[in-house]
Amino acid sequence: SLLKPHVLGESAIMPRMSSITITCELLPQEITIHHSFRSFVTVGDVLYSLYRELHTRVGSSNYNAVSSSHRSAISRAFHQRWNSIYDKEARNMTYNNGLLAIDFLVQQRRFMGLSSKRVP
Repeated sequence: SLLKPHVLGESAIMPRMSSITITCELLPQEITIHHSFRSFVTVGDVLYSLYRELHTRVGSSNYNAVSSSHRSAISRAFHQRWNSIYDKEARNMTYNNGLLAIDFLVQQRRFMGLSSKRVP
């Protein structure tokens, strides 16, 4: 179901914070989300930032830093994403842009929410 517009403006976490950092063991780097139009991080900030960051190009150093089995899975995910594009121009552009952070998730693309983690 679609989110109602007012939900996007609600706080993503309690207590409210001006920024949060999301970590995922499959991603090459952490994602830090800062508040945009409110003094706290909103649901919309989280969703927009996740979309933007997951569609960021990833360099070969990040790719080479993971295990060979994960590299194979990442390559398959990239080719699956690339092959799913029917428009030839968009397909060529996607191929030329190379790996995106979302490819590192392989098939793990369901957002299950946020949980807190104590930082020492």
